[in-house]
Amino acid sequence: TSIYLNPPLEAALKGSDSISGRLGKICDRYAETNRRARIGQRFSEVELNAMRDCCNGTWFEPAGLIDGAVLANFEDSLIDGIAEKWEINAVATIAKLRELTYPDQVALVEDIEAFWRGVANAEADGDD
Repeated sequence: TSIYLNPPLEAALKGSDSISGRLGKICDRYAETNRRARIGQRFSEVELNAMRDCCNGTWFEPAGLIDGAVLANFEDSLIDGIAEKWEINAVATIAKLRELTYPDQVALVEDIEAFWRGVANAEADGDD
């Protein structure tokens, strides 16, 4: 396995004796942060599907672009009928999105991206 050490990774690994150990700690902490966001408990499955739908193809990079991005995509999609398509209360969903902290938004983006990776992998395996 080879890893490109971009500037954030280089900074995170500086002074570490074990690259894999340090990366393991970082990933463990990141996973715990995402778990604590409880995205699946805050939003119904149809709300999540609506957000996944309106964020299909969105690049959430660099990380600074995540703040407010799902909310903006969702609000922009209202004119196209995203709330009606998924039969959700847009006002309630917007209120929930506005309450999210930045780490919560990262967890939501992780959910959205994991969903689309799963779709791509299923299509690659012929499971359409």
